[in-house]
Amino acid sequence: MTLDAWEAEYAKSDPVWKGPPLYENPFPPRLNILELGCGNGKNLPVLLKDASSVTAVDFSHNALQLCREQFTGDNISFIEADVCDLPFEDESFDAVCAIHILEHLSEKNRIQAQNEIYRVLKSEGLLAVRVFSIDDMRFGKGTEIEKNTFARGNGIYYHYFTNTELEMLFSGFKLVNVTEIKSEKKYGVRSEISTLFKK
Repeated sequence: MTLDAWEAEYAKSDPVWKGPPLYENPFPPRLNILELGCGNGKNLPVLLKDASSVTAVDFSHNALQLCREQFTGDNISFIEADVCDLPFEDESFDAVCAIHILEHLSEKNRIQAQNEIYRVLKSEGLLAVRVFSIDDMRFGKGTEIEKNTFARGNGIYYHYFTNTELEMLFSGFKLVNVTEIKSEKKYGVRSEISTLFKK
């Protein structure tokens, strides 16, 4: 996966990332939230509604441009950064939101991202994670580069998780809840794992 691949996607006049946004905020109100991989900002309206502040991070300059054109205000800030090397002090945030970002990382980088999330999250802080599962209709499409990780033609990685694998990745956290989300689409079933962890 390269930055160039993401820049190309977000430079399109009709970006591909049109999946459903968050329908409800996984966090209680009045928290300082870090969103990782904010992309085109589709989750920001829900997160901003009740938060004290949201810091939205993406390593794509083009993605952040899309967000800045849509969102302004004193309680939102945008940072161009890599999830594997976050430019924040330890225990900076009450909550971290990682919706469909971890599946686009290699195994090594998923571990590094987990370490960074743990570092910047306050004690007792909350972490919301959503990923695609191995039951997803797109599992197996592309070139397999690691176990259950496939590179598509555009160069972007897609890793498909099991519940056990996701819980092991965040074994330093307490699992609050886990939900499997399945939705019928034109070409099959979209299958996701949605979790809430506590540090």
